[in-house]
Amino acid sequence: MISTKVIVRKKRYEIVLGLLLHKTRNYYIYDYLKWNKFGKKDAMLFKVRSKSGVHTWFMSFPISVFFLKGMKVVEKVKLMPFETYKPKDSYDCFVELDASKVNEINIGDKLEFR
Repeated sequence: MISTKVIVRKKRYEIVLGLLLHKTRNYYIYDYLKWNKFGKKDAMLFKVRSKSGVHTWFMSFPISVFFLKGMKVVEKVKLMPFETYKPKDSYDCFVELDASKVNEINIGDKLEFR
């Protein structure tokens, strides 16, 4: 089990905001304005079909991003704050997890959410 709490993002505004309103600790001055905590056992699932990129602008912690096609990992990346990434292939959805998870999940693994 990788995560005990999965936050699902479907609506446009939820997808745009993503983890922007979350923090792991009060590291940057603007973290004091954020009220949601994102823990090491949390995951955020974005239900979008796209080939567009993801970013970590204004985030205060690194994350692992896993791009899924049919719930199978087709691409993964670790992003530091204020980075952008554009995946090479299209995907059905993507998952954002704590940065340490990038080594626990491999390309080709099938993820299951309950």
